[in-house]
Amino acid sequence: MVKKKLPVNRKERDVDDIIDFRLGSIPHRAREWVRKNGLKIAERVYGDLFYSIAVGQQLSERYANSLEIKLANKYSQSGRLKLVFKVNYFDQETGNVPLWAFFEYGTKRHFIAPKKAKALRWEVGGTTGSQSQTLTQALSSNANPDSVYAFSKGHFVSGIKPRKVLYWTLKRGNKKFGNELVKGLRKFLKDNATELGV
Repeated sequence: MVKKKLPVNRKERDVDDIIDFRLGSIPHRAREWVRKNGLKIAERVYGDLFYSIAVGQQLSERYANSLEIKLANKYSQSGRLKLVFKVNYFDQETGNVPLWAFFEYGTKRHFIAPKKAKALRWEVGGTTGSQSQTLTQALSSNANPDSVYAFSKGHFVSGIKPRKVLYWTLKRGNKKFGNELVKGLRKFLKDNATELGV
C-alpha cells in the first residue's frame, strides 16, 4: 500500500478556497440583500420625502399618505431592483376619478356642472356676530346654522396648478435612495464577513 503524502501548504489552499468561495458568492449575497431590503428602504426614503413635499404644498393628509411602492421584479435573479410608484388618491365617492393626476399635472380652466343634482353647492364661510342670517344661509343650513353656502347650475373654474409631488419625490429621492441602499449593503457585507475578511 502506497501512502499519498499531502502537500505541506494544504491549509493555505483551504484558506484560499474559502476566500475564493466567499468572494464568488458576494454578488449573490448582495442581490439577495437588495431584494429583501430594497423595498423597505424605498418606502422609508421616498415615503418620507413624498409626505414632506405634499404637506409643504398644503395638500391633505390623505394625499400625503397615498404613495404606494411595490417591487416589480420580486422574484428576479438579475439583481436589478425595479420599483413601481403609485399615488392612490382617487375620489371617495366612486374611486374612479384620479385626483392625484389633477394635483400632479394640474388642470386648465374648465366648466363644471352638476350631473344628477339641479345645482352645485359648496360652503363659502360663516357669519360674524354683527351679521344677520341671510336667506341663502337659512335655506342651505343643515347641521351648522352659521355656514354660508353658494349655489350654481354650472360655472367655469380656474383649474389647479401642477404640484408635481411625485416628480419632485423621485427627482430628490433617487440619489438619497441609492446612497441608503449602498450604505446598508456595505454594512451587511461588513457584518457578515468572516475572520478572513470576506
